Amino acid sequence: MASIERTAYPRFRKVVSARELLEAFTPTPEETAWAREATRTEANLLALVALLKALQRLGYFPRLAEVPSPVMAHVRQRLGLGDEVAADADSARTLERYRGMIRERVGVTYDPEAARTLAEEAIRAAAQAKDNPADLINVALEELVKARYELPGYTTLDEMAARLRAAVNSGFFEAIEGRVGPAGKAVLLGLLHVDASTRRSRFDELKRPARRPSLSRLKEHVERLRALDAVGDTATWLSGVPPAQAAHFAGEAGARRLRPAQSRRVQTRGAAGLPPAPGPHPDPRRAGGDALPPDGGAPPEGAGGACGHPGAPPGRDGAAVGGVRAGPRRRT
Repeated sequence: MASIERTAYPRFRKVVSARELLEAFTPTPEETAWAREATRTEANLLALVALLKALQRLGYFPRLAEVPSPVMAHVRQRLGLGDEVAADADSARTLERYRGMIRERVGVTYDPEAARTLAEEAIRAAAQAKDNPADLINVALEELVKARYELPGYTTLDEMAARLRAAVNSGFFEAIEGRVGPAGKAVLLGLLHVDASTRRSRFDELKRPARRPSLSRLKEHVERLRALDAVGDTATWLSGVPPAQAAHFAGEAGARRLRPAQSRRVQTRGAAGLPPAPGPHPDPRRAGGDALPPDGGAPPEGAGGACGHPGAPPGRDGAAVGGVRAGPRRRT
């Protein structure tokens, strides 16, 4: 599971500042008048306005119990309600009616199937050049916000990113394996043989960083380049694989070290024509993954400021759809 803190998925902040309360959760006079006309009780009024500001801030509806108490107290005070008033929609039917009214006012579409389709298309396209699951989720969020869809739950996007990333990478692996051929595969499997005495393999030697170049080491560097070229026609093997993806795969390989028992298992599976057993996705800081999309995606941990997700388009009332939330939610 990709850590939600590494993504731009909107959440309520753990600590809500006075500035954020004023800028993001203060209802306008027009919103207050609209909500008073649509409700019958003070509890209904508080619930409707709290949900309105939450959708404008997050891009989806939290449960009323998930709205932080400072936010609820601020909305209550701005509406001129007493401290004893608790937000309540009375019934599930009324709550759903309120959500429909808010979506219409803000201009957000609730269509889970269409939203998932759009997110899948965005993730599948991004996975051709990106490997970090957080990056893929951020790309999907950007497209969903741009299309003004109510956001799916975080776990929905996380599971989608993991599934599509695995499918795209499997396609790359199969294409590479087909180009390597039997002779190249034998050479690659030979690299994984671990010497029992040194507990090192030729693969470890290939991963060893070259020493600082100098005239005295010129011969050493030439020999190292020849050894690398002797592995095979890697340019042909990696044909069609984007450089960024090749770098991610190299990072994953560089973060691993085979023990003798692992070497034997890998060689046995390779000789039998089976793919290597999948391993965990390494820490992106070690694997060369980007913590943020290089193409201007939103930063994690609510770094979008008081208006939330910086890529969120303005709603009908001028508020941004996007923000920060306390934790992941599961919803399709």
